[in-house]
Amino acid sequence: TSSADDFRATLEPLHAEAHQKGAIPGPLHQELILTGYYCALSDAIQGCLQRARDIDWRKWDLAYF
Repeated sequence: TSSADDFRATLEPLHAEAHQKGAIPGPLHQELILTGYYCALSDAIQGCLQRARDIDWRKWDLAYF
């Protein structure tokens, strides 16, 4: 499976080269934006998963009424 870091690592050389030239071509710019969104989504999912692991599910099932 790919991670957000894998996406970043793959596109970083293209991003750096485009900045050195002073212009980012349209398709690359769109790809970088989409990758940023996917990376943020992946990071958010990982954070949510970690928080779900921290829930004390035993207590979740207890009746409080």
